Amino acid sequence: MADTVKVVDPDNGTGTDYTSLDAWEDATGGVASGDVTALGAGNNAVAKCRSTGGTADTAPVTIDGWTTDADNYIKIWCDPTESYRHLGVWSDSKYRLTVGAETAIANYENYVRVQYLQLSVNGAGLCIRCYNTASSDIRISHCLGKNIGTLGNGFFFYTSVDTNAVTLWNCIAYDFQYGICVNSASAVVTAYNCTTHDCANGYYQAAGSLTLWNCLGDHGGNLNSFPFSGSYGAASDYNASSRSVATDGDHDRVSQTFTFLGAADFHLAENDGGARDYGVSDPGGGLFSDDIDGQTRTGTWDIGADEYMSSSTPLEVDELSDSLINRVWRGII
Repeated sequence: MADTVKVVDPDNGTGTDYTSLDAWEDATGGVASGDVTALGAGNNAVAKCRSTGGTADTAPVTIDGWTTDADNYIKIWCDPTESYRHLGVWSDSKYRLTVGAETAIANYENYVRVQYLQLSVNGAGLCIRCYNTASSDIRISHCLGKNIGTLGNGFFFYTSVDTNAVTLWNCIAYDFQYGICVNSASAVVTAYNCTTHDCANGYYQAAGSLTLWNCLGDHGGNLNSFPFSGSYGAASDYNASSRSVATDGDHDRVSQTFTFLGAADFHLAENDGGARDYGVSDPGGGLFSDDIDGQTRTGTWDIGADEYMSSSTPLEVDELSDSLINRVWRGII
């Protein structure tokens, strides 16, 4: 047997199985009774998200009622080998899940992977919210979340169980009330190389454990914004803040100025002095080796979701509209 892969495309292009991620979930991804374990070890239920005509997916999704395990997980992604995923900066021509004052993805299941998605909310919405004290081994990476109203939240966790409960890496959250938040006494969340910007609380541990490595928090000039607020896992280190506090790691950098490529483009500029080359290399012990764009990190890693690249990487012609290839891939014109 093999992965059960279904194509989600709001534009109903060639090969489409479902026109919304919610419809895919309602049909348990085409997996009988939602029992992914019945597919055999190493086989997974996969939603491959596309937007062939640039139409947004606007239906909130609740992931519930499945059977998964460590060898059979749920995977929701934009395949990075295709042209439908973002390049680290918001694009209305790429796949995106956009909702109002709702939760874009509400997860109640174990063993879930979410990768390369754009998510936005309005009002008091949430991009991804994990519930249930039984949630374990949730992995969220290369995701871009933004708030287009007020009070919204980015990545919010009530999950618990063990040290593998939730892991995030290479994610960006901006303009939220809470960018990345843990709010359960037994929750265990670890985030690597994430970036928050202009969030009232960028990284917030209200309860439980939020451990941060190589994470960047920037208030962007918004004096009501607190990049780091609350307490953090004792192992947290190599984080950088635009304010005078971070996580109390021995190698944290505080009161930093970060230089990005644009107002809503959080790729590091060549002249950035706040995050470039100040992280620790491979904080996840082999979990990942790239940045939010999928570019390989080299040398001493940068802090945040982006790794500055001094040379361009060839991309497809139809990607040229994405921030002029992110200013021709990191400002090299």
